[in-house]
Amino acid sequence: MSVLTWNINGIRASRVSLKALLDSLDADVVCLQETKVTRDLLDEPTAVVDGYNAYFSFSRVRSGYSGVATYCRDVATPLAAEEGLSGLLRGASGRRDDGSDGSVGCYGDTSEFTVDELQALDAEGRAVVTQHRVRLAGSGEERTLAIVNVYCPRADPDRPHRGDFKLRFYRLLEARCVALRNSGSHVIVVGDLNTAHRPIDHCDPEDPELFQEHPGRKWLDQFLCESSPSARPPPRPTDHDDDSRNSDDVSASWPDAAGPRFVDAFRLFHPTRADAFTCWCNVTGARVTNYGTRIDYVLADGALAASRVLSACDIAPDVLGSDHCPVRAALALDFVPAPRRPPLCAHLMPEFAGRQRKLSAFLVKTPADRGGEPEARPSERRVDRAANVAGKATPAAAAGKVKRAARESHGTKAKRAKGADKAADVPARGTLLSFLKRPAGGARLHPAIPAGGACAGPVPCRDKDSGTSPEGAAMAAGWAEDAGGAGDTGGMGGVELDSVGRATDPATDPATDPATDDRRPRQRNLGTDFWKSVLKGLPPAPPCRGHGEPCLLRTVKKPGQNFGRRFYVCPRPEGHATNKEARCNSFTWVTKR
Repeated sequence: MSVLTWNINGIRASRVSLKALLDSLDADVVCLQETKVTRDLLDEPTAVVDGYNAYFSFSRVRSGYSGVATYCRDVATPLAAEEGLSGLLRGASGRRDDGSDGSVGCYGDTSEFTVDELQALDAEGRAVVTQHRVRLAGSGEERTLAIVNVYCPRADPDRPHRGDFKLRFYRLLEARCVALRNSGSHVIVVGDLNTAHRPIDHCDPEDPELFQEHPGRKWLDQFLCESSPSARPPPRPTDHDDDSRNSDDVSASWPDAAGPRFVDAFRLFHPTRADAFTCWCNVTGARVTNYGTRIDYVLADGALAASRVLSACDIAPDVLGSDHCPVRAALALDFVPAPRRPPLCAHLMPEFAGRQRKLSAFLVKTPADRGGEPEARPSERRVDRAANVAGKATPAAAAGKVKRAARESHGTKAKRAKGADKAADVPARGTLLSFLKRPAGGARLHPAIPAGGACAGPVPCRDKDSGTSPEGAAMAAGWAEDAGGAGDTGGMGGVELDSVGRATDPATDPATDPATDDRRPRQRNLGTDFWKSVLKGLPPAPPCRGHGEPCLLRTVKKPGQNFGRRFYVCPRPEGHATNKEARCNSFTWVTKR
């Protein structure tokens, strides 16, 4: 069997179908984090996937935020499934016919938490627990295995309370995992823990002493066993060995409990592999230079890790589609599928189980809503349908069709007449350039105003006294002053100005011939040139100091005194300072003009 964890960064952002995505990951249990979907946004293709049964935890505080989902193949259908870690959400998904809620149980000692705190920790949709029946390959001995899918909070430096929230979530996670392990079930914790444990797990760690003083790393230190070679039973594969192993190597029986502590499965198999990261910054393109962190884990309980049941664990950085990559673990076990799905399963949600009509059914207009005959009774609909199939129509159906045809015809004519009346009242509109042309003598301020003549038709936005658009008059005055003073037309009379300000005579200018008139293209070019002169934009980007390449323009999004300011940086992806192909230290503020 195989278990895979992946922070997908939006389950609806995938360019392929979810079915194709899950099949490509090729795992029996796929645990996704940061799904960014809430119950009201969950659609059927996401909830009901052929060959899988899904279990969701939704954020109850914000839409499009957090959220986790566990997809199990039908051959790995769990015995029980539960949302959250505290137990307060137990039974929220319904109950079975026998009255049970299908929850996993085993919540541990939560006396250090208040009820409000437990509710807050589970309100962000950060955990799903599934419990499976598994069989040891070879001996056939059966046990239970709990898979805890978590998306731990991030400690935001700008919001100190989130750091405390993260530590409290860690404490609740630990209490639940220890309780599950003490109950006799094996436990695997998978997901995004949002903490890089060791300096080797970080692209640019701080001083080692300061690095390990981080509160999240301190918690991991006491939660995890040391994954050194001396702590593992020999032989174990190294980074240069093939991770695959023969089923004959598996122990003949289950190991005894080895305490509540857990083991980092990746470091169990690859204790010295460097640059093995699972998360990169998309904004800076850091994945290209592998400038990231390892914050996605598969943690197995000590007893499971001490045996050879856990046979492999590795990252998959070649899988794209998110700012994280998947982590896969293989175990020498076989799933024993449960005979029925737990109530938390998305297949059993009322909106997908056929027990409730979809919302769209309540929004479709019925004949009664349209002001016609009341909808026929089911028996009448069956009679009409049978008659139509036989090529005949009942008298009631025929009369109804005639009435509907007459009503629709009358309504169409009325709408057509009403639309025509409205169209007659709406004046013709000129283009924006018509208000910006230079008036001189008989020059037209609007296409609807003939040169030196009265208005030939209705013109919008007219001033009642002057008969001229206020905006057009103000703009015209501005242009006249620029041309040499108001009224300085030189007595040109019926002479017009062409698109570049030259005097033309309509009677002798060949350009007035419709066949050879090319003023429209020139007017469009004039408009483009005009707006380019007004909206000049920013000057060309300066070259970066390290590579001489044009810099990228960025905007400060972080709240503070520099919020909204723009700056130039090197266009290359972020990387280590020793990497000459990575981004240099060029930085220039955009000066205000």
